[in-house]
Amino acid sequence: MLNEKSIYKSAFWSAIGTVFDRLTSLVLVIFIAPLGPANLGIFHLSLRVLYGIVKLLKVRRTAKLRDFIQDPKSLKFEKTAAFYLKAYFYLGSVVGIFFFFLIIFFAPLKSFAFLALAFPFVFINSYMLLLLQLMQRFKKVFIIQAVFVFVFQALYILIFIKILNFGIAAAFAGQLFMAIAVSIISFTFVFDRLNLLGFFQKINLKMFIRKKLSFANALYNTIFPILDILLVTLLFGFSASGQYIVLASLPLLINRIPTTLFGMFIHVAEMKTYKNEDITQISKSVFKWILIPTMPLLIIILLFPSEILSFLFHKTYIKDLGVAQILAISHFVLSFGWMAERILIAKDKKVPRIVSNYLFAFVFISLSLILALFEYGIFGIALAFLIASMLDVLTKYILVTKKTKVFFIGMENVKILSAGGVSSLTANIFFANNPILFLSLFLIIYFAILWITGVVRLKTFLEIKKII
Repeated sequence: MLNEKSIYKSAFWSAIGTVFDRLTSLVLVIFIAPLGPANLGIFHLSLRVLYGIVKLLKVRRTAKLRDFIQDPKSLKFEKTAAFYLKAYFYLGSVVGIFFFFLIIFFAPLKSFAFLALAFPFVFINSYMLLLLQLMQRFKKVFIIQAVFVFVFQALYILIFIKILNFGIAAAFAGQLFMAIAVSIISFTFVFDRLNLLGFFQKINLKMFIRKKLSFANALYNTIFPILDILLVTLLFGFSASGQYIVLASLPLLINRIPTTLFGMFIHVAEMKTYKNEDITQISKSVFKWILIPTMPLLIIILLFPSEILSFLFHKTYIKDLGVAQILAISHFVLSFGWMAERILIAKDKKVPRIVSNYLFAFVFISLSLILALFEYGIFGIALAFLIASMLDVLTKYILVTKKTKVFFIGMENVKILSAGGVSSLTANIFFANNPILFLSLFLIIYFAILWITGVVRLKTFLEIKKII
């Protein structure tokens, strides 16, 4: 059974695996970028749409599996698991066939069909990972995400795109091959034996119907991750989209990596809330450890965007660097919003959370269109994202403090922000033009200040060991 101790211990592997999954996006951008901004825009947006549709249509009735989780080898568990596997395969097949014929008849780029064929396998993979997490087989989740996703993608793209130069069609085909490979290995990890009775149960279409709030939340989680890219594409075309994706690739890490590492916080917070326990202390602790690695990432992107991007990408992409800097600040700000939203989830404040999310989306879209009229280009999109992010964080923080009485921002967070500012100013005085020496001196001063001010102590390492 999932409890606080098992979540802290086991979710470490799941979190590390998810970090590899996040890094896969960066690897794909690096290797597809030489094919040109337009191809990168088409490929990246298509991939995000694929996984967005899967997220939107994901079946949410798998909670029934939790009733049988005590004995994963029991007849009831395997029968129910097989039934949902059938449901996911049918759903993925129907969606895949629809998009396949849509692409064949109407799309100018026929290689999109590889992504359509991948739909059934991507649906199955999503379900299999959920099943492994329910069964607490977190190390196997790590193996799938780190080896069969990250390594496979990196090797495939390196060989067929970088070395053999097969082009964008090969990149789409690689997504299909990867999805098939992950399905096979996931199936062997999940089922020690398969009860075929589950496949003979009738699928009720009602199982695919969601409640209004649940659907609204799923719709937002589907569209929001690609909202900025969609706007750039619609307003300025695929070439501008490819340029924007490169500039956004590093800032995305600021928010994604640290928050991913502590994604299990929501499970522990929900459990403590269920037991009427206070989650303030664990909220402060988790947010502190999110900020500690986030500050160096923010500083290095703000001060040396040209050096970093020129190392990873072709020189044609090294322009509009202000976009990367604004996006870095935006995603840093959104780390506060991530923490606030997870507290609202733990406290079951669904309506305020969803309303605040849609308010953010409305403000972002409105500002983007207004700034586009003033011919600010993708810089205007980034500026709109920053303003909307600040409003979103302010709204969610007020909601958290008023609705839940949880205050996750403490003096230690202020010390971390101050340490980052002092360290960057000092390092910049001595090594303003040398990123490597700057980063070295910055990290030394940064962690020295954190140690002196008591933010990081020996006992805090024991604390983080417990958390992860």
